[in-house]
Amino acid sequence: MLSFGIADYDRNFAANWRRAVAGYKDTDNTVWLAGPTAYLLSVDGVKFAVDPQVRRPQDLGLVADTLVEDLKDLAFVLISHQHNDHMCLPLMQLLRETDIQWVIPAGTRKDLIEKSGLRRECITFISPGEALTLQGLTVRAFHTPHRPDGSFFPQCGYWVQAPSGSLLFPGDIRDLDYCGYPNFGAPDLCFSHLWAGNDALTPENYHPLLQKFAVRSSEFGAKRYFFCHLYEIGREEKFLWTYRHAGEAMDLFYGLRPEATVEVPFVKGLYKFEVL
Repeated sequence: MLSFGIADYDRNFAANWRRAVAGYKDTDNTVWLAGPTAYLLSVDGVKFAVDPQVRRPQDLGLVADTLVEDLKDLAFVLISHQHNDHMCLPLMQLLRETDIQWVIPAGTRKDLIEKSGLRRECITFISPGEALTLQGLTVRAFHTPHRPDGSFFPQCGYWVQAPSGSLLFPGDIRDLDYCGYPNFGAPDLCFSHLWAGNDALTPENYHPLLQKFAVRSSEFGAKRYFFCHLYEIGREEKFLWTYRHAGEAMDLFYGLRPEATVEVPFVKGLYKFEVL
């Protein structure tokens, strides 16, 4: 399964990137998958991104010459946490002269912020419980735990409320038992990042955590879900979650929330999805 993901990226990354860029610029109320967890969105006329990144240096080289033109229309970027599959320093460095506003969790490593090259006036540090109004959209940050052992790692989930609907980005949840989330009501769409431990190859190890993932996702109460963070290029196969795992999680989820809708964005095509 791992070789499939890498082979597809090798063949199609540049073309898929161009498709995603053209789509978010030209089609409103859509999200374009520009990587396993890189989202380019246009919502009620506002263009923004969540964790935009190009995972591999050789892929960045294919789009670097046009990357500023590709992404300069973004009003703002939301960063969930400092891991390089979410906060891409080379991409940030290429965009450092643009007027994009970057929303970054307070407590993110200072040395990484400095390496990004971003101008201080283009950065807003946000903490759980805080809210911003950006281009008429309300962005609320909330605590979402990245590590199941409870050790400190600054990560924010984001609840984006637009005139025509709301989007929930819980981020990479590793503590599947954590229940201290705000009451989101019923978001229109939730981006759930699939994770079920550090062993994706042994069903008896990961299945109980897939069940917890399904429970946690269902409790966000959204009308519609994307199960994402699949085929995360750069990971060993043991740590790689695939469409097969997502299908198992969907079966478990529908046993809890049969009235909701779940979709699995296909990384190999970097497809678009209507968000609202």
